[in-house]
Amino acid sequence: MSVHPARPELAAVPPQGIVPPEQPRRREKWVFRRSDPAPAELAYVKVSVMLRWGWGLPGAVADTAGKAASELADNAMRHTFSHKIAAAVSVSGGRVTVAVLDRGPSRLFPPPEEFGRGLRYVDQHAETWGHGLLCGGTLVRAAFRIGPAAPAEGP
Repeated sequence: MSVHPARPELAAVPPQGIVPPEQPRRREKWVFRRSDPAPAELAYVKVSVMLRWGWGLPGAVADTAGKAASELADNAMRHTFSHKIAAAVSVSGGRVTVAVLDRGPSRLFPPPEEFGRGLRYVDQHAETWGHGLLCGGTLVRAAFRIGPAAPAEGP
């Protein structure tokens, strides 16, 4: 591989594909406002496009992480008094992590039978996920494995 004399850093750019674990962490973040048209849908588009077309990850991973980002953003807008939320996606160590931070306080939740489908989606598809209090709001994160799922246990 030849190196451009004015841009030697281009020699280190890997071909598009799955990010190897030894590659430095990649991260992108956005802020969505309550006044934005459809902030949850914007979160889906930003995350899935960045993963698929920006970083070259498989479409299934990009779609799943995008849907999770959409659900987490929708929950933050729907269940808090935040005027804006922060969403981030990162890739490191063979995993994609999606995070959403609101600046809540929380609103009263409706009866659980009416809602909760989004978090069930996240729970079913994420390798790990969780939430915690941070900076006066709530941070919710979900991590997804890049590549084939672990084999199912059984006889």
